[in-house]
Amino acid sequence: MHATIERGRRITLGIAIWLTVVPLVLRIALLLFSRRPVPAGAWSSAIFSGAISLALGWLLYQGYAWTRLLFVVGLAVIAVVPTARMLMIARDFTTAGQWIAAAAIVIPRDTINLVLALVLWRSPSVVAFFERRNAIATLSLTSPALD
Repeated sequence: MHATIERGRRITLGIAIWLTVVPLVLRIALLLFSRRPVPAGAWSSAIFSGAISLALGWLLYQGYAWTRLLFVVGLAVIAVVPTARMLMIARDFTTAGQWIAAAAIVIPRDTINLVLALVLWRSPSVVAFFERRNAIATLSLTSPALD
């Protein structure tokens, strides 16, 4: 059982890093290596949104159930909405090549987001990790030492 929980912890850590740290690093790199002058608002926006996403990633890693639900719903929406939008505007594409080019960008990204949402929600290891974290939190809240 301990190996399953440890595996769930590693999966959750990987998802948290993939969804919070990697986009922040890419956004800062984009701002640093931009050829045009970057307005101050772009930096403050990157820092503020990065801090919020890192905090949410940390809370996900700490095993808070509400952050797990937030990430699953967010990933599902991010996976479904662009694909649906692409299908709605597909009639405006003049050639099959335009549709294939758009699908080649949107569908793999959305598939990755949907798979991450499913893993975060349904993986037995991740479920065991969150159950263990929530059991520890509940135990510490109801312990006699706090009375």
